[in-house]
Amino acid sequence: MQLKGPNHSHRLRGPVPFIAPGQTEVPPFEAAECLFADDERLAAPGSAAPLFLIPPVLACLSLGLLLVGIRSWRKRCWQRAWREYYSLVSLACIGFVAFLGYWGLF
Repeated sequence: MQLKGPNHSHRLRGPVPFIAPGQTEVPPFEAAECLFADDERLAAPGSAAPLFLIPPVLACLSLGLLLVGIRSWRKRCWQRAWREYYSLVSLACIGFVAFLGYWGLF
């Protein structure tokens, strides 16, 4: 499909986005999917493959942080302030992993 106009000289590829009756605009993710589907210029190079290991490793380390934090509270290993700080860091890591999972960045 060829769009006409000064800013639309490119061709759309991929599936055409579904627009429900009464909907005035295309959802942004569907529009991006149509514009950039099968575009090799946007693919990650092979040298970037190790970067895709970071989210699963981060998820495992976050689980380890949580387990060490629970153990520190049960055995009272550190001062209370350090245990609270460690717990906040653990919760921040788990929240970040949840954020990555929500946006499909795993």
